Amino acid sequence: MPLSTAVPRRRGILAGAGIAVAALALAACSSGTTDASGSGETSAPTDEPLQIAYISFAVANTYDEPMLAAAQEVAEANNAEITVFDGNLDPATQATLIEDVIASGDYDGMIVQPIYGPAIMDVVAEAMDAGLTVVNIDQILGEDFTSGATQLPGLASNIVFVPSILGQKLGEQTVEACASKNLDPCNVAYLHDLKTSSV
Repeated sequence: MPLSTAVPRRRGILAGAGIAVAALALAACSSGTTDASGSGETSAPTDEPLQIAYISFAVANTYDEPMLAAAQEVAEANNAEITVFDGNLDPATQATLIEDVIASGDYDGMIVQPIYGPAIMDVVAEAMDAGLTVVNIDQILGEDFTSGATQLPGLASNIVFVPSILGQKLGEQTVEACASKNLDPCNVAYLHDLKTSSV
């Protein structure tokens, strides 16, 4: 059964990156290769390292650095190798990278860290149809930003934070901060994270 978890913004997502690798490793261990003779029998998994494509939203962004490090640490402990692909804050680039991963035939699974989930849903579905085990982390892979539930059937795991909940908490903390300083009016500047912008 797929794991779908909404987690607190930072610490939970770091753990989620490790869980993502573990989920892929578990999926690989529990599924063998179907016998080419058509008998329906499956062979035991091989000792070859599990090949995982990590579709980052932006490798140069320090936000991604600890998540990737956590994923690589778990990969090393689970006979897996991670190849990182840099989405560079561009959903179209991410879609192209996923197409390249599918076409290569070199990967057993994929960790997706969406820049904008709706833009890559179709190509992620194609990856799963092609036999890749896919885990989604960090951002919502879907169109409903008020829910942490899996929105794309077939994902092995879905470990995300919910933007609407984060926004509500930011608003509540802002109101509390203004009240604590007795500010009326309270002028607030909001610096938006470009990674979560819709396109």
